[in-house]
Amino acid sequence: LAFWHFAEQRADVVVLECGLGGRLDATNVVTPSLSVITSIGLEHTRILGDTIEAIALEKAGIMKAGVPVLVGPNVPHDVLRAHAERIGSPYFVATDLVEYEGAAETTDFDDENSLIAMAAMRLVSDVDNRCSVTRHHEEQGIRCRPPCRFEAVDVLWDPSSRTVSQQSPGGGPQALKVVLDVGHNLPALAQLFAKLERTFPGRPLRIVAGFSRDKDLGGCLELITAAKNVRALHLVQASHPRAAPAQEILNLVMERNDPGDVEAVAAEGSVTTGVHAALQATGESQPSGGEIVVVCGSVFIMSEAREALGFDEPKVSEARLGPPSTERSRDPTPGIMPGFGRHL
Repeated sequence: LAFWHFAEQRADVVVLECGLGGRLDATNVVTPSLSVITSIGLEHTRILGDTIEAIALEKAGIMKAGVPVLVGPNVPHDVLRAHAERIGSPYFVATDLVEYEGAAETTDFDDENSLIAMAAMRLVSDVDNRCSVTRHHEEQGIRCRPPCRFEAVDVLWDPSSRTVSQQSPGGGPQALKVVLDVGHNLPALAQLFAKLERTFPGRPLRIVAGFSRDKDLGGCLELITAAKNVRALHLVQASHPRAAPAQEILNLVMERNDPGDVEAVAAEGSVTTGVHAALQATGESQPSGGEIVVVCGSVFIMSEAREALGFDEPKVSEARLGPPSTERSRDPTPGIMPGFGRHL
């Protein structure tokens, strides 16, 4: 469906992300202009392997002979470089190509991702003259962030009516700080809480978290409950078949972790219920010192969480899905889907 959409849009450049691993992923049918491996952590271990080196080899499967590969700083370079040499893929490390102010900061994925993105665009410019990118383009690009990547927003919460809005209805609601972040594994959560402490030093944190069943729930919960300044934990369940039930997560907190001063709360029902419960509690405690609500743990809870905060989230409309246009698909390019341009 994604390839069909790219063809319909006659895309010139596509940034194509692997769904899981790389070697056996459905996206690996393409021969790209550039392969990129960002960072590697212990995730999906039942499928990809239980060591960093084993997972690295699965991700190395996206490399192609004669196609350059760019890697980030936090990968096992010996494993990846050896595979690149074996198949004949020119090997580049982002930190060798770009001097970036945040490159040395290993506890911020935003800095690391910006570094890799800048290096990738420079390499693509070198291998494909249709993708000429100036330094001005780079600066514009790295300032952009998709939603829920340490997205800090101020929302207006009315404790009496338990309603949230983006604009004050004429007095009464309190502005509360909320951070949304898709961090859902141990490395991402560790970086999230390190950045929270750097950005909001000493501020108490109220966490709204939901997880997928296949994550290291015990490890993630231990990290969260041990994190500095965490005051309360609201557990929620996404409307997704992979989601872990909130009560199941709560049981793990009580059985495998010492929550200390953290109040573990299993939200009743939806993500919306959990977010509003956290806002209500934060609104009540606001006079005591600037508590921040942090929503994290799963990509699958983010859309509902943003809706609960008053944002309009896009919906997939069946009316927009139809058969491919015959007229726009008559110009096949060898090795590429009809109407589909080059891809990364």
